[in-house]
Amino acid sequence: MAALDIELYGPQYDFVADDQNHYLGFIAGIGSGKTIAGSCRALGASQGVIGSQRIRTPNLGIVTAPTYSMLRDATIRAFLDIAGDFISDYNKSEMRITMRNQSEILFRSTDNVEHLRGPSISWWYGDEAALYLPLVWQIMLGRLRQYGAHGWAWITTTPKGRNWIWQKFVQAARKGYKLYKAATQHNPFLDAEFVAGLVEEYVGDFAAQELAGEFVAFEGLIYPEFERSLHVSSTRPKDFADVVAGVD
Repeated sequence: MAALDIELYGPQYDFVADDQNHYLGFIAGIGSGKTIAGSCRALGASQGVIGSQRIRTPNLGIVTAPTYSMLRDATIRAFLDIAGDFISDYNKSEMRITMRNQSEILFRSTDNVEHLRGPSISWWYGDEAALYLPLVWQIMLGRLRQYGAHGWAWITTTPKGRNWIWQKFVQAARKGYKLYKAATQHNPFLDAEFVAGLVEEYVGDFAAQELAGEFVAFEGLIYPEFERSLHVSSTRPKDFADVVAGVD
């Protein structure tokens, strides 16, 4: 079968090609091609390719979205558009795709977390992961053990404040975790007039989150200037005789 030629821009390409980190995040603004990037990586994994590394095939992977409607309307559509002739069968009732090399991909919603338990898989792609419960990440990492190998996991999403993704990929980032970021304006395949309209319409923290893909606290918070690194301490400040605490 002929190789697939898909044009990717900078951060997309770097994310898809990463074969050094087992846990990746592509955190970006709306329309930045997050699901395309995640699906490209999923297609490669199903064919036994992670960057320049080879993984065993046929393998089993899982692709998730927050709800079945999001899975059906966006995530699966993106994968089908990219995978094309690499697909042998698409069983809609079972939400399962079989590739021509006999690798299988299960498409699942995360709205019932416990239903994700069970299969041993080689890889997992979580789309719009900022809408997941933190437990989804923990359960899915426990599935990455097919053939006894250390599997691969990646998520794509527009951020929703400093939630569990920020905590794992920024606050407590460690070896094996890598975060890629992109803004809506970085996507050269978007119509310039469309992007300009969004830039004019979106303001403040909403623009920073939805367009720039930044982890922000939304406008309207009582203390919008709050910064955990600045305002949270595990030790008593030496410069103060007394420390007063309060809870709202």
